[in-house]
Amino acid sequence: MALRTTRRRRALQAVSAVVCALIITVVASWQPIEAESLPFDRTNPFIWDNDAEHDAFTLPFVLALANSGALNLVGISQSPHPFKTSSENFQTAVTAARSSGWKNIPDATWDLGPYYMTALTAPSSRRIEETEPLNTAPAAMIRDRVLTLGTDSKPVVIGSGGALTTVASAYLMALQDGRGPEFAQKAIVAPAIGLVGLTPFGAEYNASQDEWSLYIVLTRLRVVLAPLDLAMTIGDQQRVWQAIDAFPNTPMGTHLRKIKASYPYDPLGGIVTGDMQPIIAMLHPQEGVYFHRTERVSVSGWSGWPSYFPDHGPWNPAQPDLPALNWNALKSVVGLRNDSGSSTVLLQDYDLHLVANDFVAAMQASPTVSAPSRLRQVR
Repeated sequence: MALRTTRRRRALQAVSAVVCALIITVVASWQPIEAESLPFDRTNPFIWDNDAEHDAFTLPFVLALANSGALNLVGISQSPHPFKTSSENFQTAVTAARSSGWKNIPDATWDLGPYYMTALTAPSSRRIEETEPLNTAPAAMIRDRVLTLGTDSKPVVIGSGGALTTVASAYLMALQDGRGPEFAQKAIVAPAIGLVGLTPFGAEYNASQDEWSLYIVLTRLRVVLAPLDLAMTIGDQQRVWQAIDAFPNTPMGTHLRKIKASYPYDPLGGIVTGDMQPIIAMLHPQEGVYFHRTERVSVSGWSGWPSYFPDHGPWNPAQPDLPALNWNALKSVVGLRNDSGSSTVLLQDYDLHLVANDFVAAMQASPTVSAPSRLRQVR
């Protein structure tokens, strides 16, 4: 009996030694999963491009962040819009900001000339190099700022709240100058393209204005897609409106309340902060703060034009309730697929409470912005 007990004890000791060795090996080799951050932060040179600001509060938000030093704003540009009857004067917001004592505010480059409601024309060959850019002042500004201010380690981030016509034109103009690869190395595009929960990805308003421009940007430039998400709670939306009402009686306060007074959408429909996703991503580039999941994606091809989108054609002022899209835009939708080797990052699972927090704080001149991350960057 004693002999069997001794043997059993020795066997258990041997098993325990093996298990302990295995545990030590696993623990020694285990490392925590390192949180990723986007390939930019709020210190990168930043250009804001949008198709319209008369019905949005995004540009005042950007200007408030620039004033406090929370964004390194180096340019403001405009993209075409199918409902325009002329270019919209973005300089109005700049003047209101400067007249209110705000600093670090660059001029807006907004005049699109005759191209205020024009998309890029896709060549019959579908070759990007054969695409004729829209040679506008906003596109030229983006080209010049990227090539002058951008570096390999600190590229210019171009945030966009509309179609990518102007951004793609800037790249094409650099390409014509023999500097396309340099532009691609010195720029990252962060567009509010796509709508959370909508399939197919490119079948939404900002994308459908100019699908060919979206294709050019996705295939030639580094991109962080920050899709629109309109699911903000009513309480947070009310906080945004209250911050605008409480803004001091300055030229910027007048500008904000003028937009609010003529706001064309349901004020509690979620659209109030709809263009801000790229900007919030700039302020909080760490996964798990604003966005909680990412996917790597690339272009999968083209799909048919959705039945719920109308034919292209200039907007008819006599029929203002009929939707219109840029008259020469390509009637086909860019598709995406999962691609772990792609440089295009798609952001998912937003904390929309943070959007309201940052907007309200910026309007109160005390933005709650995280310090630039030193975590491993997405490449």
